[in-house]
Amino acid sequence: MALVPIGKIVNTHGLKGEVRILPSTDFQADRYAPGKTIVLDAPSGRRDLFVISYRPHRGFDLLTFDGIDTIEAAESLKGMTILAEEAAPVRLAKNEYRAAELIGLSVIQGGKTVGAVSGVREFPQGDYLEIRKNDGSSALVPFVDALVPEVDLTARIIVVTEMEGLL
Repeated sequence: MALVPIGKIVNTHGLKGEVRILPSTDFQADRYAPGKTIVLDAPSGRRDLFVISYRPHRGFDLLTFDGIDTIEAAESLKGMTILAEEAAPVRLAKNEYRAAELIGLSVIQGGKTVGAVSGVREFPQGDYLEIRKNDGSSALVPFVDALVPEVDLTARIIVVTEMEGLL
């Protein structure tokens, strides 16, 4: 099976080797489950890492790996992408989407293209679309029916409700 990106190590957390991951995958609890092996895409080549622990934290995922038990070791991983084998597709319910399906879709508001989806962020209160606006700035929009009434994967668009201050 092919390897696909599932996140990027963006920082360390604490002093004992924990790293902060910006996820680019769905089903993080499965992908990062303790006991799983992920692949680090390092400049020196790919390297397998054994997951010791996983926990979500403020829109990021925190992981510890076997053999990475100091802040210095964790800092050496910053900026690197982590990969995993492409999972078999999971059948989703109607109006459920994979993050990878949404990234890159054009965002339409008031009949005009205002930007594109650049990411999907998971927070305790729900998922948010990260939108890179045409002016280069970013915005987070709660991914709820009231604010995002239409997702058309075929047309590659997402319609966002017109609301002052939303975008």
